[in-house]
Amino acid sequence: MIRAGIHSSVVIDFAGNLSLPQSTIIEPLSVIYGGAEASLVLGERNIIYPSCVIRIERGHMVTGEDVS
Repeated sequence: MIRAGIHSSVVIDFAGNLSLPQSTIIEPLSVIYGGAEASLVLGERNIIYPSCVIRIERGHMVTGEDVS
């Protein structure tokens, strides 16, 4: 099983609302960027795969449980 948590190589630069539950897994080399008018709310047990980029300048993204 993959360990929960955020890999040390992940870049998170988010000025808006960001919600990452303890059960979130973010794998190596991923980037999460959000502007001041952005909102990202991840549900429980979400997995972000290696090298994934989430970029939200304005607007919102909400996920449910067990999303990858």
